[in-house]
Amino acid sequence: MKKIIFVLFLSLFLGACTAPSNLRYIPTANVQETGAPDFQYKTSLECTVGISTNSNEIGSAISFTGLDTLSPKVLYQADRPIDLEKVYDNNGRIILQTIAGGNPNIDTFLINKETGVFAKSSMGDFWGIYVVATKGTCVGK
Repeated sequence: MKKIIFVLFLSLFLGACTAPSNLRYIPTANVQETGAPDFQYKTSLECTVGISTNSNEIGSAISFTGLDTLSPKVLYQADRPIDLEKVYDNNGRIILQTIAGGNPNIDTFLINKETGVFAKSSMGDFWGIYVVATKGTCVGK
């Protein structure tokens, strides 16, 4: 849990320090916590980005597989599957994090198992330090 709090704090701090041209601040206070009315949590989910501080991500697809296993995966658009670590899975929420590989980037996902709403924070160092916050909805596959 301390790891998650640190990652979220670092995301907010870095977001205040960096502002590339395609990134922007989006107030989310008026974004409701509603997903598809008939959402059912399943081992695989297909998610769509609704809002993001990176305008290039809006409307993009993110797929999750193996959510009921010890080695879930995420797939961005036509990318290869990326291994995830389950950081938390309880009380209607699941938190997943990319496993650090050869690059200095990390993505953290929070999925509400009851509504299908998800949030993603991304940060790393790819031609400069960046941080991106994203929110969207999922459907079970």
